[in-house]
Amino acid sequence: MKYKICFAITSRADFSLAYPVIKEFKKIKLFKTLVITSGYLSGNKYGKKIDLVKKKLKKIDLEIKNYPSKDTRYEITNALANGVLKFSKYFDKFRPDYLFVFADKFEMLAPVMGSIQFKIPICHIEGGDLTEGAIDDNIRHAITKLSHLHFASTKTYKKRLIQLGEEPSRILVSGSPSLDLIKNFKFKTKIDLTKKYKLDFNKKFILCTFHPVTNEIQNTKKYIVNLINCLKKQKTSIIFTSPNADLSSQVIVKEIKNFSKETKNVKYLEKLNYSDYLSLMKNCTFMIGNSSSGIIESATIKAKVINIGTRQKGRLVPQNVISCGYSQKEINRSIFKIQNLKTKFFNPYYKKDSAKKICNFFLSKINKNLANKKFKDIQ
Repeated sequence: MKYKICFAITSRADFSLAYPVIKEFKKIKLFKTLVITSGYLSGNKYGKKIDLVKKKLKKIDLEIKNYPSKDTRYEITNALANGVLKFSKYFDKFRPDYLFVFADKFEMLAPVMGSIQFKIPICHIEGGDLTEGAIDDNIRHAITKLSHLHFASTKTYKKRLIQLGEEPSRILVSGSPSLDLIKNFKFKTKIDLTKKYKLDFNKKFILCTFHPVTNEIQNTKKYIVNLINCLKKQKTSIIFTSPNADLSSQVIVKEIKNFSKETKNVKYLEKLNYSDYLSLMKNCTFMIGNSSSGIIESATIKAKVINIGTRQKGRLVPQNVISCGYSQKEINRSIFKIQNLKTKFFNPYYKKDSAKKICNFFLSKINKNLANKKFKDIQ
């Protein structure tokens, strides 16, 4: 008998966590891996990242197209509801034995909610984090309470899972499996990037990724305009990447496009694959914005980072990261400081062979009646 292990992937960030784990599970004959994709992966608007998933995995068992048609609260909620129905239909037909879910995006609620009535044990990778500026916090903790095995990136995050009432025996401090990829990653050179994008990456450049702060979306325009006004003073090249497909993301896109049209040394790479993004991180003078990659991956890549605002507030921050507020004064001060920063690149999110640790811990828990869990009170 083979156990059917289902992996739900709803974003590019999910895939970077899932891919090393899926590879590890495929080595074990006891398992049959099933991969379902949904959310923004299939949408052309954000670069159709599903193509990368298909290229890497060769086979996807089901592609659920439930991305919002418009950037509104109703359409986002409607897409989520549609996803719950489609995941539920799949689970009813194929009855997987276990479900792996990842991180904290709203799209990830669809497979979780769709599986509840089928009593499928849920394994959650990257629970216990805090991101106080984002609605993701609420979603992440909700997924924690609906999950049965937990894979935390750090000891601090394990402690938080226990505070949420989860049994310590169900939690492994695994590190972030996305870092397994980076440790063995062959980065593209500046010459490779120059040829592909017709930009001169041999010169110094700043890499900017700025996402909506979903608990403060009324300030989205103000935040991105402040950042752009600070970057206008920089003589070096500036590369912008696309924001996450969160509410008010199009406000950010509009300001970036206007800035890139008006300014010769500014380029907006709207559709950028993950390997090229990592290579840009590796080769940039510094990163600036509010992306989780600036917190979790940057130390392993050895990139210096300015983290702006509250989107990542609450996460453990490595020494290579300078955090600041949204004001132009604070951003300008941080830009000056980062260029002279001498730092160690220790990554608190890294553990060697994270995906293998996850797989071995999971093997030790098979047939342990995972679906019936208890709330653990703190003594």
